[in-house]
Amino acid sequence: MRVITLLTDFGMQSPYPAAMKGVILGIAPDACVVDLTHEIAPQGVQEGAFVLWSLVREFPQGTVHCAVVDPGVGTGRRGLILEAGGCLLVGPDNGLLDPAARALGEPRAYEIANPRYLRGEISHTFHGRDVFAPVAAHLARGVPLEEIGVPLGDRGWVALGVDFQGGRWDPGAGAFLGQIVYIDRFGNAITNVPTERFRERVGFDARVELSLRGAAATRIVRLRRSYGFAERGELLLVPGSHGLIEVSVREGSARELLGLRVNDPLALRPLPR
Repeated sequence: MRVITLLTDFGMQSPYPAAMKGVILGIAPDACVVDLTHEIAPQGVQEGAFVLWSLVREFPQGTVHCAVVDPGVGTGRRGLILEAGGCLLVGPDNGLLDPAARALGEPRAYEIANPRYLRGEISHTFHGRDVFAPVAAHLARGVPLEEIGVPLGDRGWVALGVDFQGGRWDPGAGAFLGQIVYIDRFGNAITNVPTERFRERVGFDARVELSLRGAAATRIVRLRRSYGFAERGELLLVPGSHGLIEVSVREGSARELLGLRVNDPLALRPLPR
């Protein structure tokens, strides 16, 4: 039994996730279908890429990840299969799959090309059901990649253009420079500053100057072990579960407090004790 995961921006109240599951189970009735989420913001390719990146390493080798956040559906954009780390990722070639595949290993890329493994009638607006779900199901059944796709060669697919671990120490600024890459439902702003690198320079309860979109937004915060070590309503930094530094408010929302948005740049400057 192979695991097939699904990630989309379709919403759980819509019929679209169920349509994809119906197609999958019609081809691979023994597949274990796991919903990662269907609540990605509409057309939120970067959000979907982050969630997929954060989850793929939790699943066993052999898993087929089917992700559909596809504002270019019906255009000339390619359908893509990436093989990496013993897993397969299926979806549109728009950057959605790229970070997750690179997190698993060195990807091999294939363009979906064989109509034999697609749904009989292909709509212009629902490739999740008609292209990606059947391809994922056939792969789970063991159909070889080469039967379904054409090799694209080295890096022959669309990269997202955002490095979820790309926050870096800038000696000239005396600060970690990065950006917000995801905001969760609690309003925690997840940065691309890796916790391990940050902790090499900053101890718990140390003061840090947080700068967002210019000096007017500068705040002094502390790095806490977790939310419970902060006062209620305190703005803080916390080492999050993704291995990245997060800007948070205990029992509140950093997004609402600071008006944060994904891709906002930030600087984290350690202050003397």
